[in-house]
Amino acid sequence: MPIEFSCRCGARFRVADQMAGQSAQCTACQQVVVVPYPNAPAIQPSGWAPPQPPDQGIRREVEQFNRETNSAASNPGMLRMSMLKYLMSFPKWPIIWMSLLLISLLLGYFTCFGWIMAVLFLVMNIGYWRVTRNKFVAGCINPGVVVSLDPPLVAVLTNLNKGGSDTDWNYIRILNQPLNSMTGGPPQIGQRLAAVALYTPSDDACPHWEYFSPTVVNCVTWNAREIQRVQNSIEASDWDELSRGLKQLPQPPAEGLFKVELKPPRQRSLSPHQIAQALPHVVKHLPDKYCYLAAHGIPPQILQTALPSIAPSVNPHSVLALVLANSDASGKRGMIMTGEGIFFHVSDTLRGAFRWQDLWGAGYSRYQFELLLINGQRWRFDEAFGENSQMLETLLDGISKSG
Repeated sequence: MPIEFSCRCGARFRVADQMAGQSAQCTACQQVVVVPYPNAPAIQPSGWAPPQPPDQGIRREVEQFNRETNSAASNPGMLRMSMLKYLMSFPKWPIIWMSLLLISLLLGYFTCFGWIMAVLFLVMNIGYWRVTRNKFVAGCINPGVVVSLDPPLVAVLTNLNKGGSDTDWNYIRILNQPLNSMTGGPPQIGQRLAAVALYTPSDDACPHWEYFSPTVVNCVTWNAREIQRVQNSIEASDWDELSRGLKQLPQPPAEGLFKVELKPPRQRSLSPHQIAQALPHVVKHLPDKYCYLAAHGIPPQILQTALPSIAPSVNPHSVLALVLANSDASGKRGMIMTGEGIFFHVSDTLRGAFRWQDLWGAGYSRYQFELLLINGQRWRFDEAFGENSQMLETLLDGISKSG
């Protein structure tokens, strides 16, 4: 009869009864557990102790960081990193800053300017380590999973919502991490890892953060119990959402930031009239002349160029809006919105069309604009629409969630 048991991290397992009494490694937290005999609790190896909750001192540091930044993580790391472990895992910038400090000290023997530079780089070194330390103390814990070993890539999920709206801005970032030197042994594809991230502020009008910078906690501390505590703080629903989001990403995995939708798409039947009503509330006639509303608002010479270049089959009277790419104000490259859907032509390799009913979501971060369709297809526009990307995200993501 199969034996079902749980690790202290919450992971559940089902093994054959012949495994009773044998040791095994938990695939979630990497701790060694002993498979219990039927009707017996799991036995932990000698010397094992459960992770301890964070002390009051680090809680006060989190509160101070929140006051200084006027922000607060929903699940702060409260982790004291090891400077040596961090230096071994991420040597580039610490070595650069320390090298600049040493060079300026040497110059100080020959000129007063060298001492001035030494003081400046000393302050920068202190500032660098302070920001890095604060990241793991007060940054937000996010679920991650190993998606590649060569190169070593981790996919980390977060919600970039600033907290001022009910809309979820779910993004997965795939990034390179030094997994071969991480605490807990060699990595495995699919292995769950906790990451702590700081967030890059965006324009005040944008409802979400612009970017986030996660770091796997196994790469910054040797303390296995602290790593387990951080990982245990991640809800099971967050791991499930990460699994759903991963299915939407292009394969093979590649570094980048990707918008994901974690709720099933709605069945929408929006009329051209409804689309036309939504456009003026978000899309504006901007002074850069890259945005136009309705066919009669587009200069005739631009419309005559845009239609054959972007959407040859579209009737001029069905055009609801035209948003031109930054690099071309003549009308040859951009996006035409109609009652049927969207037509776009940004470059020779980036052109297409889709119906409103096929749109699942839209995302914008760091001047990168992305459309996600129900069939899983993605269109990434990089910096083609610049500041207009934020406006388009608000419009299209809102339409994609309309019933």
